[in-house]
Amino acid sequence: MELNTLFSPEKIGNVEIKNRIVRSATFTNAANADGTVTDEFIKIYTDLAKGGTGLIITGLIAIDEEGKLNNNQAGLYSDSHLEGQKKFIKAVHEYSEVKIAPQLAHCGRQGMNSISPSAVIYQVTKKMPRELTNEEIKTIVKSIISAIVMFLFMIQFVPSNIIEIMGMIVVGLLIYLGCMILLKGIGKKEWNLIKGVIPKQN
Repeated sequence: MELNTLFSPEKIGNVEIKNRIVRSATFTNAANADGTVTDEFIKIYTDLAKGGTGLIITGLIAIDEEGKLNNNQAGLYSDSHLEGQKKFIKAVHEYSEVKIAPQLAHCGRQGMNSISPSAVIYQVTKKMPRELTNEEIKTIVKSIISAIVMFLFMIQFVPSNIIEIMGMIVVGLLIYLGCMILLKGIGKKEWNLIKGVIPKQN
């Protein structure tokens, strides 16, 4: 059986992927407690690059400390994370023309601190998350934006052209806490906050 399509290039926007093989985001649990990457973390992705993957989407990259899934999650919310992230991307690109997409995420009610825009029980754990204030939600949105800015600064030095934002806090924008919320809808509070942070279009 011929697999010409599988191994042919394709574009996502203006970014060309060398083939149709995409490594979906899965959590590696291989970073340091402070969010910096380890040699083990880097090796996981260099092994994928050696295998010929066209696009690698990383596991969860935390956008702040409070939104981490656990203590071994990589982060992009401090200047201390930049050197390791640059080293990681550069190491992967030494093996092939693979593209890398960091998955920026806030784990919300699924995280260690279990927080959410609304006090709605998380059906997986049956626990009630702490309800965020309006200002806390705005701070989280700003943290996502800050992580994107850090990423854009970083790719001036190493080639990485795509970014994925994990939707766990704000539907349709940047973050929304918990995929279960997506199935149950959102309330007026969340929509009002979304409208407050979306840049107005000219």
